[in-house]
Amino acid sequence: MKRNPTRSFTLFVSFAFIVFSQSATRGDDSPRKITVSGTAVSKVVPDTIIWTLNVISTDEELSKACQSNEGTVASLIQFHRKELGAVTASEIQTGYLNIRKVFEQNRNQDQATFRHFEVTRAVTLCQRDVSKFDKVFRTLSQRPDVQSSYRLESSQYTKTRRETRLEAAKMAKTKAAEMTEVLDSKLGKVLEISENAEARSFGYASNSIRNVEFAADTSADTVSGSFAPGTIEVKVSVLVAFEIE
Repeated sequence: MKRNPTRSFTLFVSFAFIVFSQSATRGDDSPRKITVSGTAVSKVVPDTIIWTLNVISTDEELSKACQSNEGTVASLIQFHRKELGAVTASEIQTGYLNIRKVFEQNRNQDQATFRHFEVTRAVTLCQRDVSKFDKVFRTLSQRPDVQSSYRLESSQYTKTRRETRLEAAKMAKTKAAEMTEVLDSKLGKVLEISENAEARSFGYASNSIRNVEFAADTSADTVSGSFAPGTIEVKVSVLVAFEIE
């Protein structure tokens, strides 16, 4: 059967025209839009200190190492309750327990000699009264079998972040409206909105006292002693796409 080249060409051209027309139609249906970002920053005064402790006990006998570790943990919990008053169960938490054998290499490096057992217990303490930071820190730093670090928290952080998020959205809307107005256009409905996660700034300390700097907040209450908690920065960024009418 002989093929008709003219008919094939006509069908090809018709098919191409239909595809092009559909593509053009879809392109015309896409709304004109403007995408802007809004960032808001707030500061909140920390009112809670979270202590992370590692209690390390060693002995040639495992039972004695465990007994020593349990005694240290008990004394830390007792100190916490005595100095900070009545606390809830959620403010004191014992974490993982790790037991390992420690060996020591001899001079020839051909044989390892058992040295002792090492028992490590993690403890987390929540301190609500930040004015007693110095006393708690001195007590912990005087314990050779305790490694300590801390971070600052605020009971108002979640509320402040929610308010800061709304402020960032308002800033994005204002920015988009001003830009479209300059271009003689009008801002339409919201097409997309997303939030960029921002990390919080915390203060840390160990037995050697390592601190991350905080911006001073003159509105914060003065804390006695050498500890000045400063503020925690709450930063929220949102990305919003608006239709241009």
